[in-house]
Amino acid sequence: MFELRLILAVLLLLFGSISIIGNWVLIYSFYFQKKTGSLIPLIGGIFSFVGLLVLPINGIWKLSWIPLFIDIGCFPMVFMSFIIRNDEKTLINKQGRD
Repeated sequence: MFELRLILAVLLLLFGSISIIGNWVLIYSFYFQKKTGSLIPLIGGIFSFVGLLVLPINGIWKLSWIPLFIDIGCFPMVFMSFIIRNDEKTLINKQGRD
């Protein structure tokens, strides 16, 4: 059982890490090289989160929340989406009053 959990955790962490790095590379290329691309929302953070939960090392589950904040496609993107959406609603409401 230990080996199966270890293999599953490594695969999840590998795929999640590649997705997280890919999202950051897309952000870099968008801002500095003016190239376009599409983020993979939630996938990297969630796969890494589950990978850390499955990893058969005592106490590592306490760190499982970190990939959700490191992956730009997870918490930061969801947070920014709410901010942008609220700003658009505020702008629409202000324009309607004028």
